Order: sequence, then structure tokens, then C-alpha cells
Amino acid sequence: MNVLENLNRRSEEGRAAVIIVDAQNDFLHASGIMAKQGMITRNEVARKQFVQNCQEVIRAARDEGFPVFYVVTVLRPDHSDSSLSLTWRERGLGPETGFLVEGSWGSEILDDLTPEKGDYVVTKKGHGAFRDTTLDRTLSNLGVIQCFVVGFGGISGGVDDTARQAAPLGYEVTVVSDATYPLDDFPLTSLDHKAQIRSTQEVVDILRNKLMPRKVPDGKNRLGRNSALLVIDLQNDSIHPKGANASYGGSKLTPAEFAMVVRNNQKLMAAMRKRGYAVIHTLPEYRPDELDFCGSALYYRARSAAMPLGTKHRQNSWGNQFVEGLEPAEGDFVLVKKTNSAFPFTYLHRLLRNLDVGRCIVTGGSIRGCASDTIRDGIALGYQMIPVSDATYKPNSPYLRILADRTKVLTTEEVLNLLKSNSPVFQ
Repeated sequence: MNVLENLNRRSEEGRAAVIIVDAQNDFLHASGIMAKQGMITRNEVARKQFVQNCQEVIRAARDEGFPVFYVVTVLRPDHSDSSLSLTWRERGLGPETGFLVEGSWGSEILDDLTPEKGDYVVTKKGHGAFRDTTLDRTLSNLGVIQCFVVGFGGISGGVDDTARQAAPLGYEVTVVSDATYPLDDFPLTSLDHKAQIRSTQEVVDILRNKLMPRKVPDGKNRLGRNSALLVIDLQNDSIHPKGANASYGGSKLTPAEFAMVVRNNQKLMAAMRKRGYAVIHTLPEYRPDELDFCGSALYYRARSAAMPLGTKHRQNSWGNQFVEGLEPAEGDFVLVKKTNSAFPFTYLHRLLRNLDVGRCIVTGGSIRGCASDTIRDGIALGYQMIPVSDATYKPNSPYLRILADRTKVLTTEEVLNLLKSNSPVFQ
């Protein structure tokens, strides 16, 4: 399993998209609030050249069938939904001046860069285009890997943050140097480890070279061809008869249920490793004072009332060791997490992309808690998530009927047969 091979295949087979960031009047127009506050220079010659360069890049993308995304910053009149820097407000870019307020002229896209039918418009509330938006999932749905970014980049603006957010998500980023405004070489050079810096002409030539895929991937051609096994929270505190859950009223398994979960996970781990697929174990662990716990307040209050502080999943404790027989093998991954789902605050999403994974087989539990949250988050990110009914805990829980509304639920034997058949991840 070679990460460079997987990344290179995704790069070669992925589509391209153009992302226009903050091409709005308040950012770019001579009468916009940025200009009025003296935060950009009113240089109509440079601005006109910037617009023309953006138009060339956008035209090439549309002509060649690549998606075009406009990412705009739109805020409530009181800015209560704003994630912009507080320093910007101190500089006069707050609700007092009506900066980027929904429905205002300043929040509108420049007339010369108006979206066309079929383009995408994504709303953001902060500086970067990926933070708390649907952009990542939409690009994934479209099979996009190559992102060509243009737009407002002044004062380390949206272009800069967008490139920095895209890189750790696994996108290949190119910032179009003369299609960002105002042009400033220093912020561009600071992105040298995050993005390629190319001119408008270079990018137009790339978009028109006929080498990158034009069609939305489907079926066997979709990115994410591999499978992975996500083993959720199979530590002593979770399912062992002497663990914290059993001692304090959590997921207490009968001896037969405990043996079933262990046996079926052993089968699945062996089958995945034999086929060269990744086995990823999650490890919830907390400081003795549990200040790093990120679960719900309701659960934490209830648990704390019944269980002394530092009892469950304490770092380096017996309770936080993997159940005997289910220890990670050489080459497996161990993912430390601080909340229920394995996705928030971890590198799991990027790890799965590095491994070119599209299908996640999910075991462990609890099926109402951590496993369920992981499955739901994975579905939202575009992965095919398959819970294994008799390898989760409690095994064959009635709660699986709820998850069956979201995804296919299989038994251990059905998963083993699926792996033997080499069935494509997406059919």
C-alpha cells in the first residue's frame, strides 16, 4: 500500500474545477466597503486585468466541461453568524458598515463575473471556502481533485485560506497568480508548500489540454476504489466483562455476545489484511481529569454521576488496552479520538483518501453511540459505510434497523463473501 501511488492515481484520474473566492463588490469594487475603508487600492487598470484573467480561466473551464464554483461570503445584518477575524471588524468590516450583509449590493458577485446556469454557488461565513461548507462533499461527488483557485486574496484573504484548507483534504491546488486581487507576490510565495502558483495562460493551457477527465466518475471509475475496516472502540472498558461499561451500567455483553463480537472481528481483520486492505482501530483515551473529553454534556453529566472521574478510557490503563485477540497488527492504523465519531478532530477523512478508500466496513460500537455517529458522518462525507450486525455491540441490536434507513447492514459472513467476490465499491 503506497500512499504516493494512491495520491498519484487520484491526481491523474480526478477531474478539475475552478473555484472563484469572494468575487464580490465589497471585496473588489471601487465603491465596495474594502475600498472605502482604505484596505485595497483603487486601481481600475489592475482590477480590470484581474477580471479579464478570471473570465479567461472560467471560460476555459466551462468550454471543457469542468465545474465552476463561486464561493461567496454572506452574513446576517448583525454578523452573529460571522466567522471572520475580529481584527477585520476593528478595521471597519463589521455590521456597522453593512459589510457583506445578505441582500446588500456589497454582497453581490461582480457584474463582470456573474455565474451562469450550471455553475455552483457556495455560501461561507469565514475566510476559507472549505470551512463549514458543502464544498468538499460536492467536489467529491464530482470526482474533483485538481482545484484552480482565483478571486480575492488581499490581506491574506479568502484565496490564501482556501488553498490552506484544501491541501490537507487531499486536493491538488493551483492558485492563479494574476487572477487574484490585489496582486501581491508575498502571500503567493508563502503558499509554496500548499499550492502551485501559475499564470492565467498556463492554467488555460492545462484546462484545454484534453488530458484530464471531463465526465463525472461513476461505478468502477469512481475515486475511492479500496475498502477499509473501521474497528470502533474495542477496548476492555468498552466490552470486557470487567471493563467500565459492564461495571457501571453501559454496554454490558453476555459471555456469548462477547465471544461473538471477538470471533467475528478476528475473522474480518484476517480477511481484510489478507487482501491488503487497511484495518483502522479507534482508541478513545482521555487525561485523568478528562478535560479533553469531547462528548455531549448530557452524557458526561450522567456518566460522571455514576462513574468516578478518570475511570473510563484513561490513558495507559488496563481498561484502555485492546481486548485480547483484537490487538492491532503490524501495518494496522490506530486512531486516537476524543469524541464519539471517528471523523471529527481526527485525520481519518484524509487517511481514507490517502488509502483510496470508498467503502468502510464498520465493527465495534456501541452501535447506538460511537459506531452510529461514525457511520452517519462517513455517509455525509460520501463513503459507503457498512455496519456489521454481529460484529458490533450489542450484536444484532434493534438499533440497526434505524441505520438500515441510511445504509446496507450486513452480517460477518455476508461481508466475507463480498470480499471474496471482489465486488466493486460503488456499483
